[in-house]
Amino acid sequence: MRRNACQRKALRGGKAPDLIRTLIGDADDIAIAHFMVALRPALSIFMDKAELQPGTYPLSNMDADGLARTKRGLDDADTLFAISPDMTMTVTDADIALAKAAQWEWPDEDDMCSAFEAGDIAGPTVDPKRPYGDMTYIALDMHRVLGWPIEARTESGHIGISDEQETEATRLHFRQLGTMQAFLEHATVTG
Repeated sequence: MRRNACQRKALRGGKAPDLIRTLIGDADDIAIAHFMVALRPALSIFMDKAELQPGTYPLSNMDADGLARTKRGLDDADTLFAISPDMTMTVTDADIALAKAAQWEWPDEDDMCSAFEAGDIAGPTVDPKRPYGDMTYIALDMHRVLGWPIEARTESGHIGISDEQETEATRLHFRQLGTMQAFLEHATVTG
């Protein structure tokens, strides 16, 4: 029952539907609903088909103020994000491989309704605990994706990684903000 009431309320107006109307034109409630349903697989399909070459890219849909808010409170944030003051980023093969391996999820209907009720749009996310696979240790999934060797084991014999490997994995993980923006702005899509 909540879902139907939420859908009726959300699709009758407000910030989220108005934003959608700016994207798809003057649309009725049914067209907005179809648009929302069609978006669900779009990012996964895009990331599967999109190609981006290593190189330096301008990130025109990012601004310095927004990036500064994202970086606030993080040690070494300038180094971690690797986005230059002129809003460019040099994307590497490793950045591309991790972006392609990201495990995208969509909010369930209750979360979408809650977002609509708040006047927002619920969108795709990456599970922060398992962004690149099913292991609970992000750096190990990253090593698998990148084909890096696991060079250390813990005292109990479990797979581990060295401090240097952990530092490099952290650096590459933070670079995904700029990498995904470069994909969205500059990737080409092939058949």
